[in-house]
Amino acid sequence: MSGLIKIEFKTDQGDDVEFFPEGTSNAEMRERIAEIKAAKSQKSVVEDVATQVGVGAAEGVTGLADAAVEASDLIMQLQSPMLNPGLVQNAAASVLDFVGANETAEQIRQTVTPREYIKPGQAALDAVGLDPEMIQPTTTLGSGARTVGNFLPGVASGPGGLVRRFAS
Repeated sequence: MSGLIKIEFKTDQGDDVEFFPEGTSNAEMRERIAEIKAAKSQKSVVEDVATQVGVGAAEGVTGLADAAVEASDLIMQLQSPMLNPGLVQNAAASVLDFVGANETAEQIRQTVTPREYIKPGQAALDAVGLDPEMIQPTTTLGSGARTVGNFLPGVASGPGGLVRRFAS
């Protein structure tokens, strides 16, 4: 590769290499490398935003599905607290915490058997192998896009949502 100058540099996506003909000025090389870095940075932001909107929407859908199950479970517990001694025990432990008997409260909490139920939204994510915790935003815009994605299912399906507006 005679006649070429190899320049190695870092971008948001890792290491990169560019070859310049001998005689290229330092200013021209710096300008070209700046252009490459800007293009790769812009691409990574767009990719991050697109990925995070999708992940956020998946979290929003699972949250809606799981919230319905948790709400119905809570209603059942409140309707018949004697059928759910864990609710009574947790309430007693909270009172003991409040008055400063933390050790006794912890002993009571250890006797509570956690309620087990299937969360349909989380089960769906598990079935397709999507773990939102493994796909973290890499940019500030990606973080905001994930938050927006979390609300999309509610916007589409909630009262006065897009789905109902189109249906009517």
